[in-house]
This record gives sequence, structure tokens and C-alpha cells, in this order.
Amino acid sequence: MNHPHPASHHAAKTTAKPHEHGLAFVPITLFAIVMGMGGMTLATEKAVHFFHWAINPTLFLQWLSAGLFVIFVGLYGYKALRYPAQVKKDFRHPIRINFFPTISISLLLLSLAFKHTAPMVAVGLWGIGAALHLLFSLAIISVWMHYDKLQIMHLNPAWLIPAVGN
Repeated sequence: MNHPHPASHHAAKTTAKPHEHGLAFVPITLFAIVMGMGGMTLATEKAVHFFHWAINPTLFLQWLSAGLFVIFVGLYGYKALRYPAQVKKDFRHPIRINFFPTISISLLLLSLAFKHTAPMVAVGLWGIGAALHLLFSLAIISVWMHYDKLQIMHLNPAWLIPAVGN
């Protein structure tokens, strides 16, 4: 009698189901890219003024960061609408839950990036980002306090992300 190899049995458990699309697995960690781009935009803005650069790439970086944010919101939003169980799974994961505030921190960084070129947009981004960050922080702290499956091995630097925007 042929028995499947244990490794192939494990692989079958971790692969996507035939009816699931690749977008079901869009990672929440994508928003960390926008955080990095937002930080680079702010640093570039300061460098342009400090070093008196003739060419100012700040506007390009602002729009690139904003464009990436819109793309990632679209991708993760699609995932949330089409595969809500996958988003719940992300939120219940002891590591991935800490990356949800990268969405709100991205909004806060974008608000700083656009404060000179589009001040009203910046205020709107800041308001949405601040409110969203408060909600994420409260939800995550609640999970930390009440989730009985958290273990010391789950403690990692990603736990600092929810506190970064406060």
C-alpha cells in the first residue's frame, strides 16, 4: 500500500485551496514599504534644504509613496472583501497583528510628506491616520491582554509597531 510522504502531506496542508486566488494571501506587511518610503521622502525633503540641491526629488517621492499606499489599500481591501477569513487569520496571528498599524502610520507619514504641497489633504490624512491608529492600538492591546495563546516566543520587535505612531 502506498502512503504519501509526510512532507508532501504537510505541503498539501499549507498550500492554497484550489478556489482561493493569490490575492487571498496579500500580506499586511506591504504597508511597511509605504512607511519606509514616507520616511525617505521626509529625509529627502530635509536633505534638499540642508544641502541646497538643485534637483528636488521630494514631489516624486511623495506621489510614489501615495501611489504605493493606494495600490496596497486596493489589494488588501480586495482581500478583506473577498477573503475576510484570511484577514481575521492575519489579525489573530501573534506576529502579523502588529503590522495592522503600519496602515495608520503610513497615513501619518503621508500627511507629513504632503503638509507643504497639499496642506488640506495632509490634515485629512492625519485625521484619518490618527483615528485609525487609536483603534488599532486599542484593539491590539486588548488582544495582548486577553489572548491566552500568546507565548514568550511570540515576543519580537514587531510588537513595537503599534506604539510607534503614538
